[in-house]
Amino acid sequence: MVKIKILFITSTIFFSFKSYSQKIIRIVPEIIEYKKVDTISLNLHIYRPLDFNNSKKYKTIIFFHGGGWRNGNPRQFRRQAMYFASRGMIAITPEYRLFNTHGTNPLNCVEDANSVMNFIKKNANNLGINSKWIAVGGGSAGGHLALTTAFWNVSSVIPKALILFNPVTDTSPKGFGYNRILDDAFKISPIHNIGKNYPPAIILIGTDDKVTPLENINEFQRAMEKKGGRCDVIFYDGQKHGFFNNQKYFKKTIYDVDNFLSTLRFLNGEPSIYSQYQ
Repeated sequence: MVKIKILFITSTIFFSFKSYSQKIIRIVPEIIEYKKVDTISLNLHIYRPLDFNNSKKYKTIIFFHGGGWRNGNPRQFRRQAMYFASRGMIAITPEYRLFNTHGTNPLNCVEDANSVMNFIKKNANNLGINSKWIAVGGGSAGGHLALTTAFWNVSSVIPKALILFNPVTDTSPKGFGYNRILDDAFKISPIHNIGKNYPPAIILIGTDDKVTPLENINEFQRAMEKKGGRCDVIFYDGQKHGFFNNQKYFKKTIYDVDNFLSTLRFLNGEPSIYSQYQ
């Protein structure tokens, strides 16, 4: 059994009222080390449901932050994680190595994402996770990492769904980041590694996104459907890259993700995002 190193643990849950009609559920995450590379310690930030029970196994959602594999912070998806924890799932936001901090490259980021999946599989019982019900998501480069968990290095656990916010779907010369990846570009390029039984995906993208070309998103959707997979794409008119961080579109995108996950039986009942954030 792998010994889990807990750096900080709490299940503190509290409520913040900005008005009499607004109830935002806030959850302080448990922080656990999942990998150590030399002196670099990488952690999972784990948000548990309000009524978490150690004897149960929970459906889980993972969010990889964006930042072009250069920078970023797992707190980018803190609100999304707290929301899905409030809906009865375990939500996790991982750290991974970054160029600006650790001098690493995108392939190292993919390796770390794969390590996250392997760690969760090995420690699912201790963490209260049902490893057969894991959705993986992320924004931009984090969306790319989410996609790679479905094909790269054949992880010990394959996601059952992909939640992709303006993701990098192509790292070839016609995509994003090729000059930083070069020899490994096609190996970690999602569109070049779609196979049968690829997890159903939802892509949330702004129509004015200049970083993630809409042409690439449409091509990825066609490629997935050609393989018999499901790829829902929702366009948000006039929105640019990273739009989902905006309060208005945070709510809209989470509402759409909630409905998508409900079609896959990850969630039951109506989305509660608008009752929490008004």
